[in-house]
Amino acid sequence: MTTVAYRDGVMAADKNMGGYKGQVTKVYRVGDSLVGCSGDNFATLLKVVDWMQEGAEEDSKPELGDSSVHILLVDSNGEMFLYNNDLYPMPLEQDFFAVGSGMDYALGAMAMGASAADAVRVASQFDPGTGPKVDCLTLEIE
Repeated sequence: MTTVAYRDGVMAADKNMGGYKGQVTKVYRVGDSLVGCSGDNFATLLKVVDWMQEGAEEDSKPELGDSSVHILLVDSNGEMFLYNNDLYPMPLEQDFFAVGSGMDYALGAMAMGASAADAVRVASQFDPGTGPKVDCLTLEIE
């Protein structure tokens, strides 16, 4: 899978492409928001990102099939939302968060003061689904 982490205006994710030997981007700008993707099918995750780019209308949700998705969205106010398979935004009320197979490692690292990027790097040391290369995007909080 992967690890996506957010803290202090920065969203970070590893670039691991699962069983393939390539690398992919898993953090995106969607309007004024940041979106980080984790799941078992990267093509399905891209469909969800496209849906969000197009306005995330309820009646145009993409079909997920048997895929599992975990999307972290942080809006321009710094508010965090978690999207799972129902693609309904669940508000999160904490200062940092992580999703993906390495989320427990990343959350532990951030609880000890690590940045989002460093939390993903810590997760990559212990979670086989998280790679060592990290992408970061910074949010301009209003």
